[in-house]
Formats: sequence, C-alpha cells, structure tokens
Amino acid sequence: MIIKTNRTKPRVQILRGWDLVSTSTLHQVHAVKAGQEDIKSGMIISRVWNGTLGRYEWTKGVTANGLATPVPYIAFQDATEADVVAAEGLTGISISGDYEIQTGYFKTGETYNADVLLTFDGTTGGVKPAAEGNYVIGRVTRNQGVKSLNPAGVALFYENSETTPANSSVITFETSNMGFVQAVDAIA
Repeated sequence: MIIKTNRTKPRVQILRGWDLVSTSTLHQVHAVKAGQEDIKSGMIISRVWNGTLGRYEWTKGVTANGLATPVPYIAFQDATEADVVAAEGLTGISISGDYEIQTGYFKTGETYNADVLLTFDGTTGGVKPAAEGNYVIGRVTRNQGVKSLNPAGVALFYENSETTPANSSVITFETSNMGFVQAVDAIA
C-alpha cells in the first residue's frame, strides 16, 4: 500500500554512486532528535549525541558536535515516514561519499551554475553557494543550474505523492568533503 502525502518539494534523488547494500556506501542510520520531525528527504542533516539515551540522533542543518570540522549528511527519507518512525531510524548519506545528488532544498535567489561550490545554509537543511571561509560540501554538476522537474504542460508522477510538489525546482551537485574555502589571489 502506498501512503499518499502532499510534498512541498521533491524527494532527494541520488543520480550516481548509491548502492544501499554495498559495504563501501557511506551512510548511517539514527533516530531523529525530538523537535526535528520537520527533516525532509534531501535536507542537510548532522548527528548529535543524546547522552540521556546514549545514542546519536539526527538534527536539521549542521552542528560541529564537538568536532573540529562538521560532518554533514543528506536525509534520504522524511522524518515522519511510517518506516522511519517505526524503526526509529532515518538514513543519512555522508557528503564524504562520491555521490551526485538532486535536491529541492537550496537557498533561492542565488546562482547555481556548474562548478559553483556549495555549503550548508545554517540550520535550515538547505545548501547555498560557498563563500570564503565556508565549509564546502560539494559542487554543482549540471550547467542548467536550477531546474524544474515539472515544466509547464508536463505531468509527472511523484512517488508517494497525491499531487506534484508545489515547488519542483532542484539543483544537482556532487558531494565532496573539500574542507574550507580559502582566499583566492587575483591573477595578474
């Protein structure tokens, strides 16, 4: 049975590099932190330690969690999906893996041409262009920038959705744990 839900944005699509059963696929499964039930498929998430329960839990956005550098992941499912709730486990895909991701969670009003470096957008769960000093989680791989999955006049079926998402715009990027953006000297 398919449970129908209305989505505001499309689910994450992993276009390259994903093999759930492979031992080389970088992903983790943890419970969702209380109050973070608005995590959606395609958002940037990170794990935080819950000392009371003795386990890691997912939170939206990125927290350093006592580490020198943050460890961002991408939510594979929605936090409220029946399987996630029943199993108390949401899959997070590591940006350290070699994946090409298509997501609707990005900061609007920015330019996303090919090769634009990306970082996480605070605690929103979205991505945005990286600036000097930002932690880079990947780069845009498709030259069309923002793309609509549902152009005018084209009807598409979205899995587990009653209707087409209200906003079917996505960007496509490859994951990469590149570290921090450094200042670039001007070429003379």
